[in-house]
Amino acid sequence: MRLEQLYPDWGLTHQQLLETLEFLTDAQLEYRPHPETPSIRDIVLRLIREERYWIGTLIASFAEYRPVEAEHRTTGQLIEALTVTRQITVRVMEPYSTEGLRAVRAVPADPAQNRPETNMPVSRLIWHAVEQELMAWGQITQRLDDFKKLGPPRDVRRN
Repeated sequence: MRLEQLYPDWGLTHQQLLETLEFLTDAQLEYRPHPETPSIRDIVLRLIREERYWIGTLIASFAEYRPVEAEHRTTGQLIEALTVTRQITVRVMEPYSTEGLRAVRAVPADPAQNRPETNMPVSRLIWHAVEQELMAWGQITQRLDDFKKLGPPRDVRRN
C-alpha cells in the first residue's frame, strides 16, 4: 500500500521537515532551551530510531537500528538518514493491502520479544511512526521559535 493512500498528509509533513532542516545553522541544530531538553539533532535522531523500530523492526523484522550521533553531525547527514528511513518505510509498506494492514504483527517464536507493541495491527504500528513524526515536527518548531525569541545560548554566541 502506498503511504499517500493510508496517510495522505504524512509525505507533506515529512517534506516540510526536510526543508526546515536543510537551512538550520549548527547553533539551531544544537539549541536546547534548557540543558535537560533534547536538541533538534536529538529529536531527529530519535525520530529516525522510532520510525525504523516501529516499521522496520516490528513490521519487517529488520535488525534494530540506532543512529550514532557522531555519524549525523551535519544537517545534510540528518536529512540523508531521514530520507533513507522513509525509503525503508515505503518499501516495507508496498506489499500490504488494506486487509493486510489489519493483520496483527506478532513475534511468535520468542516469548522474550512478544511484547504488547509486537501484537498490534500493522496499521497501528505505522500510525505510531506517523505520531512520532508529528510530535518531532512540533518539538522542532517549538525549538526554532524559542531560538528566535531567546537567541543562542551564551557559549554559542562567543564563537
